Amino acid sequence: MSFARLIGRLGGLLAAAVGAFVAYYGLLVGSATVPRGLDALLAGELNVFVVIGLSGVVVALVGLAVAAGRGRPWAITVGTLLIAVAALGLALYALSPLVVLVAGVVGLLLFFSGASLNAARGDAT
Repeated sequence: MSFARLIGRLGGLLAAAVGAFVAYYGLLVGSATVPRGLDALLAGELNVFVVIGLSGVVVALVGLAVAAGRGRPWAITVGTLLIAVAALGLALYALSPLVVLVAGVVGLLLFFSGASLNAARGDAT
């Protein structure tokens, strides 16, 4: 395995860890006025915690796929989407600076980790 693929897979593992944390926060943590994301999801409602939790699940699954050496197109797509969300949140000042920073860094991490996987050759080198 080349050094670029090793770093890409470690980046995918880091993105999976961040996605798992965001999924935990979104689905299992609530506030005084808004129910937990899992409770709202089971009741068929859609709130901000459901969106955050499901987004974290997607990022965690894509990060695990990259860590396993698969999911190149998904990593590039989800990474690009996170970069666009971060840029839009920064331009409109709709998100907190910490959310913009984390979304942008994880998006770049997924994008370049997915790009480090070579679809044509696999792990031959």
